[in-house]
Amino acid sequence: MKLIKHILIISAVVFSILSCEKNEEGIVASRFEIRLGAAIGEDGTSSTRAWEADDQVALIRVAGDKVEHVVASPLMEGRKDGLFMFNWEGYQAGAEIIAYYPADAAVTYQDGVLDAVAPKTQDGSLKHLYIGKGVSNGSSFLEEDLVLESYWHTFAVTVKKGDYSISKAEFVSEQQTVTVEFANPMDCRKKAGKFFISLLPATYDKGYTLTFTTSDDETFVVREDDETLLAAGEMTQINEVGFPSELVVCGDNMIYIIDADKAYRDGFSEGITWQWDANAVASTVGPSDMTRLDDCKVVDNGTKILATSSYSWAVLLDIATKELLWWSYSSKNAHSAELLPGGRIAVACSGSDYGNGDRVQIFDINKPNQVLSYADLASAHGVVWNESTQRLYAVGGSVLNIYTLTNWDSATPTLTLERSIDTSKYVTGLHDLTLVNSSTLLLAGRKAALYELTNGTFTALPHFNESKGLKSVNYNPVSGDCWYTDATSEANQVDYDWATRTIFYTSNIIGSQVDRQITIPQNFLGSKEFHMYKVRVKNW
Repeated sequence: MKLIKHILIISAVVFSILSCEKNEEGIVASRFEIRLGAAIGEDGTSSTRAWEADDQVALIRVAGDKVEHVVASPLMEGRKDGLFMFNWEGYQAGAEIIAYYPADAAVTYQDGVLDAVAPKTQDGSLKHLYIGKGVSNGSSFLEEDLVLESYWHTFAVTVKKGDYSISKAEFVSEQQTVTVEFANPMDCRKKAGKFFISLLPATYDKGYTLTFTTSDDETFVVREDDETLLAAGEMTQINEVGFPSELVVCGDNMIYIIDADKAYRDGFSEGITWQWDANAVASTVGPSDMTRLDDCKVVDNGTKILATSSYSWAVLLDIATKELLWWSYSSKNAHSAELLPGGRIAVACSGSDYGNGDRVQIFDINKPNQVLSYADLASAHGVVWNESTQRLYAVGGSVLNIYTLTNWDSATPTLTLERSIDTSKYVTGLHDLTLVNSSTLLLAGRKAALYELTNGTFTALPHFNESKGLKSVNYNPVSGDCWYTDATSEANQVDYDWATRTIFYTSNIIGSQVDRQITIPQNFLGSKEFHMYKVRVKNW
């Protein structure tokens, strides 16, 4: 990209020789005053900087066919108008002078054309290139100080907090390709990350793409298809990029996947990215009323949903194709399910007036609707498999049960109760159980608490001290994010306490503050109100 063509409209670009001496060998020692123009810093504000002792400025002097390149450091540090001593083989009137800082920048002059090339590989830190030009006038090069103006256009990119780390970013356009490679992956789990890209100032006729790659080799893209001017010395803020926080919501006969940020900003309906109507599989599963969905757990690395209904059915769906992979109509008052090793599925069945409830059932994924075995558990509401401990955990009422898998490769696999734990001091009316990490469970119902598997201790969560109707709680201990549904407030206004229209978010499960609420409008389904039960996190 041609520097003269694109940017360097530098008014009053000036040199002043403070002294000029020639030695016996024809070397001219010249002192100049050089200062840096304003440049945008990491906080987005412009400022000028003073020279430091190890700074180096490069000068290119062009006289006819001769191009001379010299480098010098300031004679004194701490001054904005710095004094520099350059040694030349001589000088003459009319010679073109180009100065730039830092001296190791990729700036070249050939055949009357000045090129400045942005580094193809960068580390994400904020870098500046300053350039100025003028003409010598014989006994002195210029009559005023030389000002070097900021040249690169800078992208300041903010990657929003999420459950990922960024290993690299690539900017691609017709004019240039720049790859940002971080010394260590940029961890965005606890807070948003920020980095910078130095770009060639130009008009980008066909826009650009910015592709981010995570440590898990997943990618997301920011794209600008329109003509874009990236002016020299200016900064473009690219904010809140990253994977969307995706939530899975279920109730009545529907499951929705929503972009949480968009739903919060523009409304629930605008945030919907995927939906499934249970009536689509009614002819296979069996019930005439495919409704009362009460869980929609994301399984198998985010590719499938394991859903249950208190109207006694359960299904396993492929998200991409919406294909029905497994189903049961033999799970009375089903409230939660879990994938188990060996292609088995556990379903928690709460109390039922028609029998066959109050238990955890075991199925084979290849044999829909055939119960292989079960273990008794009154008011069973949640099941979680922990690969690290090789245990199945289940809750009901005020009890947490821990099971081992017995005869698991046989036709009659069974659950063997290893231990039963009373939770009544911390949580009662248990409605939800989630795996926080390999050593921690979260139990919710009336209040909520963490349970440490390593030492068998409970930790109450003050944020939920007033909650009497928690239906689902999803907590990320690294980021502190927590999404949940709580029917407590609705129970005080309507004649049910099993559903809600509000998704809650807090960044602090110790404090009382609710940071966000996503409310489903009453007229969301026309004349019919949507009764939401649980929310699950597909992507933090």
